[in-house]
Amino acid sequence: MKKIEVKVTLADVNDFIVVFDENEETYKLCHEINNFWSGSEGRLYDAQECIYKCVTRLIAHEIIRLQMKSSFYCGEDAAIKAFKEGIEGFPLIDGSCGIKLKYCDDFELSYLDVSFERKTIEEIVS
Repeated sequence: MKKIEVKVTLADVNDFIVVFDENEETYKLCHEINNFWSGSEGRLYDAQECIYKCVTRLIAHEIIRLQMKSSFYCGEDAAIKAFKEGIEGFPLIDGSCGIKLKYCDDFELSYLDVSFERKTIEEIVS
């Protein structure tokens, strides 16, 4: 069976690789995932009309949410387990539904190109 591998890099730091079975069932499932959430047409447009890029981005965003909520490393195994326990709008990502998370970086804010500004403000007391 043919496979499609999609890599998404967020902020030039975090990589996510998802492998899709290249068949009609997986293609339809990807559209179901995208259509579950509002803004599906815009998301697909932003992904150059590639449903696999679109769904990879959705999965990557959900994994980052999991990582930000977690106090532990959320690698592939932990992410696959979280999806198995149930995440609204998403199927399993262990390959059993035609979608397999192959790799994900751990999200750390320190890796991103961010700037912080400290400012003292005067509070007016009336």
